[in-house]
Amino acid sequence: MNPYIPIIGFFALTFYFSMKQSSVIDVIGKLLTPGLLVLLIFIIIAGIANPISTPMDPNVAKSSAFSSCFVEGYQTMDALAAVIFAGGIVQSIKAKGYGKSSIIKITMMSGFIAAAGLLVVYGGLMYLGATVSFMPQDIPRTMLLVNIVADIAGDVGLIALGIAVALACLTTAVGLTAATGEFFSKLSKNRVTYLQVVTISTLFSALFAGIGVDGIIRLAVPILVVIYPLVIVLMFMNLFSPVFNDSCRYAYMAALAGTLLVSLYDGFSAIGVTFPLWEDIISLIPLVANGFGWLMAATLGFGIGLVVDRISLAIKGSTSCA
Repeated sequence: MNPYIPIIGFFALTFYFSMKQSSVIDVIGKLLTPGLLVLLIFIIIAGIANPISTPMDPNVAKSSAFSSCFVEGYQTMDALAAVIFAGGIVQSIKAKGYGKSSIIKITMMSGFIAAAGLLVVYGGLMYLGATVSFMPQDIPRTMLLVNIVADIAGDVGLIALGIAVALACLTTAVGLTAATGEFFSKLSKNRVTYLQVVTISTLFSALFAGIGVDGIIRLAVPILVVIYPLVIVLMFMNLFSPVFNDSCRYAYMAALAGTLLVSLYDGFSAIGVTFPLWEDIISLIPLVANGFGWLMAATLGFGIGLVVDRISLAIKGSTSCA
């Protein structure tokens, strides 16, 4: 079968669900996500009830398991999607007539529910992965998951997996397409309409999808290792914004600059490009070998920036930023 036949069908559905800006969150929340969760939990329960083999002893796992899994987790793009979807969720809650206090409560509750759902799904999939430690370590991710589900639940499981993957992709595609449409229509002050952006995004995505999962991952990984640490740092700084207020501008800038210094290096390394002097500087940062050099650089940058902020505010006779 020509791969563009299912691709066209998929993005036709994406376009259909994304057309009406006000209904996107309802479609995801009432239809797509519940169906996805039911199918994934079915696969996980089947794998727990009928494991392929004895799960690997966690004591024999390689010492870098956490760091390698954390960095590979960038490919889920969950944090990026959360940042992008958050605005749409808040706008959807506002559109239903809720006040500020209710919006905060509903958003927090939805965040806890989402975190619990991710914990169950990823924890379950990790368990399934631990039961197939005998498989080659270089097996493609898609093939690994297909083999696990086929061994656990046979053809029924493969059908469930296919539907689950389709729903997972559709949920993300609809949310991102809607968020893209909303962002660029607002940026252009509606000179380019929401529907026009959605149409262009859908057509471009349909063409790009033809390179396949592995091709998309190869292109995405260098970009993700640059962007993801920046997003994580921004999320944490936003959480602590009541403590470190808007006058801590140098602290924020220095934290992001330190993060970018390391994440850009990781991005170039991912495509095989290295700079000897840059590499010498990066190698001095603790945890860089484990993929967490950006964390130390962000912390150091934030500390230096905070000192600069306090000196600057003291000179101006203003209140300290923290």
